[in-house]
Amino acid sequence: MLSLPHLATYEYGAPVRYRKNVKFLAVNGYDGEPEAASKFLEKDKVYLASRISISSSYSTVELESFPGKWFNTVMFDNVDIP
Repeated sequence: MLSLPHLATYEYGAPVRYRKNVKFLAVNGYDGEPEAASKFLEKDKVYLASRISISSSYSTVELESFPGKWFNTVMFDNVDIP
């Protein structure tokens, strides 16, 4: 699962810059979300996240390779690449 940024003055639902490498797990999320995301993404592939939107019960991430397309954060994990 993604570790979300700590933002003291963050407004819920407002997208913020989030530059992290993330791996698509192709599991978790609401019914149908992993299958829908798999139409765009490859399981276990690492992508560069560009923005994140955090709400009280649902958070989404935008990937640099798919601008304007948002995915549920629970379908990803952070990846540290040296």
